[in-house]
Amino acid sequence: MNGTNAPSGNTASTPPGLAEGPMFAPIFAGIVCWAAISIGFFGLKMLMHERPEFVGPPMRATQVELVQESPQVVVRKINDDISVIKPAQPESSDVSFDMDGRRDYRGLRTTLDMSGEFRAKYVLTNAFEEPVFALFKCPHPRAQTNESQSLLAGDLKLQSSIPGAQENTKDAWFWSGTIEPHTAATVEISYHVASLKGVAYHISDADGNQIKQLRVAIRRKDIPAMRFESGDGTKITGDETVTWERRNFLAPDFFSGSIYESRNLFTSLSHVLEIGPVISLLFLLTVSAIILTRQSLTVVQMLTIAASYALYFPLILYLSSRFQFAWALIIAFVVPGALLVNYSRWLVGGKLGLIGAPILLALYQVFPTLAAFAGWNRGMLLLCLGIVTLAVLINLQNQSLRRRTAGAAAMLLWLTIPTNTTAADVQLILPAELTRLAEAKRETTNSLVAFDPVQYQVRHEAGHLRVEATVPFQVLRVGETTVPVFSVPVHLQESNFDPADADLARLVAGTNHLALYVQRAGSGKLRLSYLVPVVNRDGKKRAQIPLVPGPSGNVQLESPRDDIEVLTGNLWAKNTGDKTNVHDIGVAGLELLIIEWRDEGDGAGLVTTRQIEASKEFYGIGLTRAQHLTVVNSDGSCTHFSEFEMPAIQNEEFRMKLPEKARLISVSVNGNEIRSPVVEAQLCRVRLPQREGQQTSHRLSFRVAYPAMRLGFVGTADLALPEVFQTTGILEWVVALPNGFDAQVISSGLERQKTSPDLGRFGDYGRILQSHAHTSLAKDLAPPGAVGLSLKYRQKVAGFFDARAE
Repeated sequence: MNGTNAPSGNTASTPPGLAEGPMFAPIFAGIVCWAAISIGFFGLKMLMHERPEFVGPPMRATQVELVQESPQVVVRKINDDISVIKPAQPESSDVSFDMDGRRDYRGLRTTLDMSGEFRAKYVLTNAFEEPVFALFKCPHPRAQTNESQSLLAGDLKLQSSIPGAQENTKDAWFWSGTIEPHTAATVEISYHVASLKGVAYHISDADGNQIKQLRVAIRRKDIPAMRFESGDGTKITGDETVTWERRNFLAPDFFSGSIYESRNLFTSLSHVLEIGPVISLLFLLTVSAIILTRQSLTVVQMLTIAASYALYFPLILYLSSRFQFAWALIIAFVVPGALLVNYSRWLVGGKLGLIGAPILLALYQVFPTLAAFAGWNRGMLLLCLGIVTLAVLINLQNQSLRRRTAGAAAMLLWLTIPTNTTAADVQLILPAELTRLAEAKRETTNSLVAFDPVQYQVRHEAGHLRVEATVPFQVLRVGETTVPVFSVPVHLQESNFDPADADLARLVAGTNHLALYVQRAGSGKLRLSYLVPVVNRDGKKRAQIPLVPGPSGNVQLESPRDDIEVLTGNLWAKNTGDKTNVHDIGVAGLELLIIEWRDEGDGAGLVTTRQIEASKEFYGIGLTRAQHLTVVNSDGSCTHFSEFEMPAIQNEEFRMKLPEKARLISVSVNGNEIRSPVVEAQLCRVRLPQREGQQTSHRLSFRVAYPAMRLGFVGTADLALPEVFQTTGILEWVVALPNGFDAQVISSGLERQKTSPDLGRFGDYGRILQSHAHTSLAKDLAPPGAVGLSLKYRQKVAGFFDARAE
């Protein structure tokens, strides 16, 4: 009896070991599953860093910050000397930036950059009692000097409320006009810009004048996180429109706004993986406790639950790089979740399995993912889930105590210990607001290529024209589309790139045209050689030369014919040679250059050597040489000098018609001044003296007062020569503007000369002006008639254009 009772008493007094009970196997399986899941999280973390293409690296955001400088204004009274220039400031300046944000919709809505429109309105006033010339300069937008990326700006416009001259240089806009007394003029600037991280408006102190009124507004859309800075300090606000306004202050100053949001999909997924092991442990504890209160848990069941739960994390990691985050989250949650919900129906019952399982999965899968994307602190997230787990365990323990199930109570107590320890080490930090999810639009990127003026070399050959074109280009942006080179079919013979870089661009065949397919950014030249057929049309020969339709170009046509007619384009000059005529033709915005000539056989229209030699002889020419000098003084007065040389055999009357409103000052013949020349209706008559001895020519000198020219800062001027009624062998004309003015010929019947003319025949005027800047024109065999000149001028003001203060 004692032998029987002793073992029984020992068994009752010694608690059974955990390893000897029925719960050892599932607990051990759960620990192994949790360890395997933790190793899996570590592997996914390593995969993200070693192979970031698995989840897609963050979209590269721009680092360009736009800087718009304030304009400069100078004025000059219309009756003042050109040197009396005064700096001025706009009466008011109203500047606005309308910016839209661009976001990375793969997961967290992270602001990458912004794009939009810049608008500025400047009011210029004239408080004087007489009109003033105003010169307005507004610098082009630029990137910060330390930025390596280029600024993407387009559709640049300058508009004014009154007529004036506009000029757009590489770095700035220019506008010049006349403002009447006590009136105002408005100048508006606008352009579109893209891919920015910030915008800034700088007020420079070029002239030191007081700024009267300035208002700068930044209107933002879909850009929640921006930092605004100015001379008043830094400001962070949630208002959609932020305005900075100042009155009567001294420069320099500035106002800027920049994006400072930096979260992205890559970082958020990394945070999910870092807290994944702890979340998995809390989930396994909660699920195991719920199941054990209703039935025993086997090893297979534990493995199935752990595998179904852990499948979510590699799915969300992989799908986020292939789909929009909303769809990636739904697929990763539904696919393993449906399996786990269906399995839980058989473990804990249909009602609890269909309702409780989705709630647990949402808490331990979806909630941690969204919280990490919203920027929650990891300690705060784990604390929330730890509280949920602890609440479930305590509730289940209370139920077990009511049923007096000692084994289940011991299991719950064992499960509670690590949970409390984990929660005690968590730091409490308030959560941030969850961001919304939206779908991203996929847009086709167009290639952006800039073209410089194209050079065409055309040679007239038998039955066709041979064209060699050089097309300089620069690839600004690589896209998915091609850039058309020609819009019509071309008989291409040869094409190559300079430099010969196959990775820059390729010439491809499009629908009935050739196009450029660009592969990377860079610059180069495309050289083409093609033939153009000659056809008959209305009794004439016609050739239609294909052109690059976008950029302007210069065409040099070499032909043995002298009867070429240019139907499209502009014929700038025609040079006649012994066997070949060279035509300089300008083209812009044309698809075809059309030329025609008479169809009269091979000998018609050709220039012969005898004809060229005959044209060089001056036999029978009324005026051997005519030299003209037009001097525009700094006060606007204009004086014209004319020197004529004619054969002495002529002894009839010399006639010359003065330009409108011109006044004859003096006339001399062979050095002898005529006291009272006859002038009627602007027609001057001079009686030539008889030929004396060995005299071979007469020399006539005229001095004429032209109407005053009111030179603004930028503008155009029209001049005319005195009209003669005889053919002139050599006609020369020099126009001298005041010092500090640049001139550009717009149109004239004469040819621009590059060599410096001899002004010695004009006495002191010529000697002084010989070293000054001037415009020289000439022509051989000028027929009788009026000769005019239209030129564009520009005053070099210190701080404007390329001038510097002396």
